Amino acid sequence: MLNEGQNNTFIDVEPGNEAAYALMAQLHRRAFEAQGEKAWTVHSFRELLQSPGMKATIVEKDNCPFGFFLYRIVADEAELISVGLDPLYQGQGLAALVLSRLQSDLALAGVKQLFLEVRQDNKKAIKLYTGFGFKKIGERKAYYYVKGDKKVNALVFSLKLPNIDRGLMS
Repeated sequence: MLNEGQNNTFIDVEPGNEAAYALMAQLHRRAFEAQGEKAWTVHSFRELLQSPGMKATIVEKDNCPFGFFLYRIVADEAELISVGLDPLYQGQGLAALVLSRLQSDLALAGVKQLFLEVRQDNKKAIKLYTGFGFKKIGERKAYYYVKGDKKVNALVFSLKLPNIDRGLMS
């Protein structure tokens, strides 16, 4: 499925799309290695996207892929597994665009609550999430491993999504 707006395109990743898995691995490496995290591999994305309820979307601007988001839907809840933006595209409001799109898609799918985890030292992401109304509901000690065997806590956030009557959408 393609949806466009302001030269941005959202491409839903179909199961078995090896080129998309490779692109997401490349984008993940660009987004997270600078923060000291280990990059996910093509195999990681392949395995994740074979799990029930798992979905991924690649985001392009002017036909250039700059990010992705990976999430899982279970019943009326969803978890944002990973969102990554190429550092060259950060600071342009594109993370907010991605998060808005995800929230909209999930609400239309009948999801009532979205959960995510974020490194406690990722102040930009925390500011973005709280600006969207996410509330901190917990913490996981030493959850992330970064360079130098350093461990960083994860903060767990939750957001109640609007109830959209899909019957009115047709």
